[in-house]
Amino acid sequence: MWGTFHHLTSKTHRNDHLEMCLHHFITLSLYAGGHMMGDIYSGLLVVFIMDFSDIWSHLAKATCDTQWKKTCGFFGFNLWFWWAYTRLYCLPYCIYWMLFIYPYDIPNMSGSYEGNLYFFKGMMLSLLTVMSIWWWYLICKVIYKVIFKGV
Repeated sequence: MWGTFHHLTSKTHRNDHLEMCLHHFITLSLYAGGHMMGDIYSGLLVVFIMDFSDIWSHLAKATCDTQWKKTCGFFGFNLWFWWAYTRLYCLPYCIYWMLFIYPYDIPNMSGSYEGNLYFFKGMMLSLLTVMSIWWWYLICKVIYKVIFKGV
């Protein structure tokens, strides 16, 4: 029985499986690292910034196969706009100041264990930003197909 179930689930990977695994690995690393560092405030800010655009994503997914095409278009436009604003503008700005500038104003932070942790956290968030740029490009492709090709 287990072999049958495993066989059924092993062939059902989505085309973005590796991207999502990388995204979840980075996210869990950031949660664990923030908890170990005692730095929950920067994590809360990042979660707020990144999750705001997810509201529009789920609303667009919920209405895409319904008869409410204008509502879905409204949600899709808001997804496109808020994704760009929160994940491509606000998040890099916050990462830069919160993890690469302010901690190093503290004496002896550069080269210390804590400084290296902030640097690692900044690098992980920078990878998430690069992934957000890629996903925004894919969102733009979908919107282009909807507007100009009617797909």
